[in-house]
Amino acid sequence: MEPSILGHHHDTLIQLRKHIHSHPELSHKETNTSEYIISFLEGLPNPPEIEQDIGGGFIAIFNNSHPDKGTIKSVVFRSELDAVPVQELNDFEHKSSNLGVSHKCGHDGHMAIVLGLAIVLSYGYLAFEGRVILLFQPAEETGTGAQQMISSSNPIFRDILNSKDTFTFALHNVPGFPKGTVVLPRGDSFASASKGMHVKLKGATTHASQPHLGKNPVLAVCNILQGLMALPSLYIPFDQKAMVTIVGLKGGDKAFGVAAGDAEVMATLRATTDTAMKTLEHHAIKLIQGIATTYDLSVTIGFEDVFAATINDPACVSIVQRAASLSGMQLHYMGEAFPWSEDFGIFLQHTKGAMFGLGMGETHAPLHNEYYDFPDSEIPAGVSIFAAIVSLILGQQPDAANSIAL
Repeated sequence: MEPSILGHHHDTLIQLRKHIHSHPELSHKETNTSEYIISFLEGLPNPPEIEQDIGGGFIAIFNNSHPDKGTIKSVVFRSELDAVPVQELNDFEHKSSNLGVSHKCGHDGHMAIVLGLAIVLSYGYLAFEGRVILLFQPAEETGTGAQQMISSSNPIFRDILNSKDTFTFALHNVPGFPKGTVVLPRGDSFASASKGMHVKLKGATTHASQPHLGKNPVLAVCNILQGLMALPSLYIPFDQKAMVTIVGLKGGDKAFGVAAGDAEVMATLRATTDTAMKTLEHHAIKLIQGIATTYDLSVTIGFEDVFAATINDPACVSIVQRAASLSGMQLHYMGEAFPWSEDFGIFLQHTKGAMFGLGMGETHAPLHNEYYDFPDSEIPAGVSIFAAIVSLILGQQPDAANSIAL
């Protein structure tokens, strides 16, 4: 395939990406984004089959299978639909038009890359046998979208999910790494598990001159803070990583004659494996309940924004490595998993697959920063490696992937 055949599609993808960037939507509210993408897919010369209402998301299926040959392999590529609650400070023409909402995680770029793959498949630029499925997931940022899709009763999606011949891939842009490089950890864990923990302590108020007549939770909070931050070093093995970050504190009111009677602690627990997360959570609950008992306080502990660890399948990592080579892309290895979390880990609990990073440049603005913007120059690299993965799993001539460039 001549690179010039796809040349004019590059501008189309940039326009798509900028439109999506300027119209961001928060988790569970991605209606207009979904409609815009579906409209684009349906307008392609050989449009895919669209399956909607899958837990708030949808899939697009390019089917070139031959049932009479037996096994049907499917390759799924995931993209996120949602933005984050961050006010954009950029002043370019395609800046966010929604106050306090913006694509600061680069999901607009991920969508453009997956739609670029749709163009490659629709125009017949890539021969394959089987099914290529483009999955558009809602609510990645809250850690709820993947499970919603998995819990869907859609029969076609359930068959795809339950097939041993389904392979699932995703990428995430990673500022701080050389442009166009494929970023992988040395081990199987790509991104960490995390949980937001919300602790509420209830005592009893009293006059500030008579603290002995009340139950002030302040000292309990001090002990909880120190104890939580010490847990990783006490209970997590050296070959795994974990951390506790205090993200919020509340206690009492601005009333100098009243001793506090209630308090709240909010913390994020992180670990590179789900096993380490279970250990961390167990000891955090035990610690907090013990301190509450010591200070005669009632306590409730809740969890939200729960993400599983993203654990790659080694065989699928090898496919990513080969695809990078076919696409002429350099591999960049990390010593350990990314400390941030990704909802893609839930999909990898059900299918074989892998997630990898795509370098955005060493000096590029970090993720969730007010000035972040996905660099359009890296869209071709993402399309190229996804197309190479299709060739390696479903194609007859894998070397042809080397010529896929926009």
